[in-house]
Amino acid sequence: MIAKMQFVLTGFTQEVGFRVFAFARVEAGAIRIPFTVRADMALVRRYAIPMQELPLLCRGILEIAGAPEQLRQLEL
Repeated sequence: MIAKMQFVLTGFTQEVGFRVFAFARVEAGAIRIPFTVRADMALVRRYAIPMQELPLLCRGILEIAGAPEQLRQLEL
């Protein structure tokens, strides 16, 4: 049985026009691989996405994409 990848939110920072969410992909043996997702705040406002939903939306994108290690930085 293949274990589902788990992503843990480790924090966020604010850059000009973007909110950058940091995640860690947790693997067997407590190995953590860092990932970031940059959310364009103009698009967040344009599509009326609630701020409290952004971390879950970003995590969902990582889970759907499968988050290969060569793609450790995503932008929405």
